[in-house]
Amino acid sequence: MTEENTEVLASSFAYGMNYARRSDALEIDPVSLSLQKLDDV
Repeated sequence: MTEENTEVLASSFAYGMNYARRSDALEIDPVSLSLQKLDDV
C-alpha cells in the first residue's frame, strides 16, 4: 500500500496460488482479479 499522510494512493493484491486453486476460493474482485484466468498468470 502506498500512502501519503492519511491518504491511500495505491494498493496491490495477489492471490496465493494454493488459495487460487482451491475449489472453495472466492474472487475478491471478479473483474480485475478473476480466478478464471489463472493460466494467464
